[in-house]
Amino acid sequence: MTDAGIAYSCEFATQRLQVVPWHAAADKAGRALAEVVAEILTERTTEALPPPWQGNYSIDRASAWIVERDEESPTLLVVDTTSRRPVGLV
Repeated sequence: MTDAGIAYSCEFATQRLQVVPWHAAADKAGRALAEVVAEILTERTTEALPPPWQGNYSIDRASAWIVERDEESPTLLVVDTTSRRPVGLV
């Protein structure tokens, strides 16, 4: 993502997790980002989020949510290093 020509990039890793830009991570895994987001944003995981973000996410809802987040700031995908499974968002 860029703002006034400034490119933003952030990624880091721990022994258990890798945190990387979400579009690149989904592309690298060969998966649609909306599919990954819909798997993460379940009714249970969203119950503490603001009311408009709560509930289950279809692919269409996840796609719209991704566009909104991309307009706000960079978003990172948290991936379990052992299973390579996406487990969260930052």
